[in-house]
Amino acid sequence: MRALLALHAQVNAVDRDGRSPLWGAADKGHVEALQTLAEAGAAVDQRDQSQRTPLQAATAKGHSPAVAALLALGARVDTHDATGASPLHTAAIAGHSATLHQLILAGALVRRRLLISHAVVVCGCWVERFRGLQGA
Repeated sequence: MRALLALHAQVNAVDRDGRSPLWGAADKGHVEALQTLAEAGAAVDQRDQSQRTPLQAATAKGHSPAVAALLALGARVDTHDATGASPLHTAAIAGHSATLHQLILAGALVRRRLLISHAVVVCGCWVERFRGLQGA
């Protein structure tokens, strides 16, 4: 990748689904690639054709290190895709409680009915786990 970047590769070029290299790195959980692409000027919030951001791609797969890297790179936590789902909603549906925790600590707003309707059980489990950690 560094060789391509040295040849001035287009870091925000997209494939037929509108996904950039940074989006793909987020989807696969490749933290070093995320950092390298961002340093080369890749947009951390570039959306695909479904309006999903790289952060949403990482949360869907539960890639906590990639989520942390994207947040550190300035990814917006409260974006919404074409269906109205946010990264928090996506993590809740997929059952990724660690990623939910990261997003909430990063300031994700837990206010949407869409989130609540799908995430009560997941969030309830997370709350119970968090309470258990506090009591330990």
